[in-house]
Amino acid sequence: MAVPKFYGFFISILTFLYDSQEHNIKEIRDYCVKYFNLSDEDITIVLPSGDNMLINRVGWARFYLMKADD
Repeated sequence: MAVPKFYGFFISILTFLYDSQEHNIKEIRDYCVKYFNLSDEDITIVLPSGDNMLINRVGWARFYLMKADD
């Protein structure tokens, strides 16, 4: 499966955070990898900017979810 767009991570992140416990970004990313069954190849894709695609997209999804709470 290809890495979803940042908005594709919204449901998986919210599902993971449903337990109302604090989680760090690495735990969220690890959950998303399992949730979407991403391959090693998927999680190592690098964007033209040099950023890791998975880290970038999960980060943006987290950013927009935090902004939605404002």
